Amino acid sequence: METKKPLIFFILFIFSSLTTSCGGKQVLEEEFDSLTWKNDKLGCNNERFALVKQFQNIRPKLMGKQEGEIRKLLGSPDQVELYERSQKFYIYYIEKGSQCEGAKSGIASKNFYIRFNSLNQVSEITQQNF
Repeated sequence: METKKPLIFFILFIFSSLTTSCGGKQVLEEEFDSLTWKNDKLGCNNERFALVKQFQNIRPKLMGKQEGEIRKLLGSPDQVELYERSQKFYIYYIEKGSQCEGAKSGIASKNFYIRFNSLNQVSEITQQNF
């Protein structure tokens, strides 16, 4: 029985190392105002535009995160585009544009595209119309 203890501790160590390392770095509340971002649906109040610098600062931490983690931080996407090989894009509008009620049609809004690979991990974040 005594010889199994080191093996059990080794397995627990490996398991705990894998579960804590896969999540990547956490985004702290003081780094990004998640609540304001979520409350400015479609970016129609231009409150997200004021958070662009914060978003740029946390951008490296978002790479590799799971879809659920992104939804928790940024809320539901304003638009989803499905792509080949089980990839998808989440689109978050940054400012008022044609997606907003009462806005002039044809005015493109600035936005962030977050690309998820087939494993539902962030693989790319791009800016449109910046």
